[in-house]
Amino acid sequence: MQTATLKISDFGIRIGGAKKDRMDNSKTVSKEKKESLPFWVPRSMCICTVDDVKEYSLEERRKKGNGIICLAEDRRCGKMAIAWGYNSKDELLDDLPSLLVPYLVSIYKSKNGLVLGKKIKTTGKLIELVSGFNTQDEAIAYRSEHALELLEYKVQFPELPHLKTICRTGKDYRNGENITTEKLCATFGFPGIEFGNWLTQKERQMVLNLAYEAFFDLADVTGLPPMAMSLNGNLAAAFGSRGAGNELAHFEPERFVFNLCRIKGAGSLAHEWFHALEHYILHLFQGQKMKRQADGKVVFVQSDMDSKIYDNLIHAYDKLKGLIQYKKTIIPAGTKEKLEVWEKNRDLMSKRLSYHEDVILNELKKNKPYRKKFGKPAPDEYIQKVKELMNEIRNGNLGESCIHPNRAKYNDIPYKSNEKAELIGKILKKTRNSDYFGENKMMSEYLLTINKRSLYEKKMEDEKRKMEAGILEEKKIKTDYFNNAGIMDSFRSSMYWSMTNELLARAFGAFVQDKIEQKGNVSNYLVHSHCNDLNSKFKAYPEAEERIAFNGLFEDLFCEARKVI
Repeated sequence: MQTATLKISDFGIRIGGAKKDRMDNSKTVSKEKKESLPFWVPRSMCICTVDDVKEYSLEERRKKGNGIICLAEDRRCGKMAIAWGYNSKDELLDDLPSLLVPYLVSIYKSKNGLVLGKKIKTTGKLIELVSGFNTQDEAIAYRSEHALELLEYKVQFPELPHLKTICRTGKDYRNGENITTEKLCATFGFPGIEFGNWLTQKERQMVLNLAYEAFFDLADVTGLPPMAMSLNGNLAAAFGSRGAGNELAHFEPERFVFNLCRIKGAGSLAHEWFHALEHYILHLFQGQKMKRQADGKVVFVQSDMDSKIYDNLIHAYDKLKGLIQYKKTIIPAGTKEKLEVWEKNRDLMSKRLSYHEDVILNELKKNKPYRKKFGKPAPDEYIQKVKELMNEIRNGNLGESCIHPNRAKYNDIPYKSNEKAELIGKILKKTRNSDYFGENKMMSEYLLTINKRSLYEKKMEDEKRKMEAGILEEKKIKTDYFNNAGIMDSFRSSMYWSMTNELLARAFGAFVQDKIEQKGNVSNYLVHSHCNDLNSKFKAYPEAEERIAFNGLFEDLFCEARKVI
């Protein structure tokens, strides 16, 4: 007689906030779907009839035939026809690529000559698609021939591929046993397990078995005891119950639960677990412990434990966080590139100096008849004297230096003045009864330009000295890993790839994968595909020497974690 299999359902505490907790059982009225157009068509554009558009937009040059179907853009003043006269929607859809490619794919100059580029909707950033055109006509011809290909181009960020089958090799922890929710919680300490309503019983059993093996593999990699996988009974587990959109997995700090979206989330477990660990460590450092409320949300309260016992762990974490973003390197202290920058700035200040000189001389030469005492132009000998002083200043002969706090452009920042400039100020005083020193006044602006030029000349001399002497210096620069993340974020409307917590979680996934592969094993539900695609220009994971260095830092982190967690 065969015993009936127990139904797999939620177990342990009520986590709360899942999709099924928010579902409204009342019937909802289905909304009429908008007509779908290719993703590359701007949202403001639509297909309609000529009756729906402004009549004055129906120009002959936009007419494609004798039909009533048109492509329009919805503006504040109403719908404006972009092209019209089509007999059917299908006819218009066939013509859309050639119609819109001049609007959406631009021709512009770059280092690579004439190139074709397309704006990314989210950021407005122009991304180069095809380069190497010699003439405008050549670029236009290519754009017309490959219109659909150019329009359909999408920025493809690295993502975990969906696995048809999930593989695992290594120690057999289950011995062929189907794991229950009770056993998963008892082994690793999870306070609760939650399933989505859409997960079948077969799928629930599958994820329980996979998670059981994966967490044993994770415990083996980190050297932590199995109970530490729940971060000492605090971390809850969810499978397919809390996801949104196309996300594979996520961690919710407010309820301290990780969620894997059905089988699609395979390979994200290590990533999300580290998010939880990082959150947990930071609260330990602050001397706090976790307390879960009746509604499933967690709060952190002051702990009786002395937080100083976690100092070494926090130090290892801070070291990891710092070195994953920046590294120290030995580079030449003086470079040709720096010298060119200072030289460019010096030349710019020289141009500004000429401008200020003209302003001062014009002020001296002006005839101001409305002024009784100080309206006459300065005598020729005054003008000549000012010109001589200006030439001396240009040649670097500034005379004695001095500081006048009352002559600051900003009240709290005194200008460094000099003897020659002060003499020019005295001549202005005799002529106009003002030395024109003060905020936004011409002598202060002139003096600021002099000082900036002197500064850049000094930097040029210093740079030449360093180059000649071959002086080396230690400099803090971005890691390649951090740089690559920044490149990916430049194509997004908001930062994601270069966020510190995401950098750490991806690097941890790479560490776990490397440790498992070193033993000749695979644990796809825990982690997979944490290596960069050689054919992609985007690199999401650490590689080469940096990857080895980061792995060592994770080893140090878990060496300290094993002492206190």
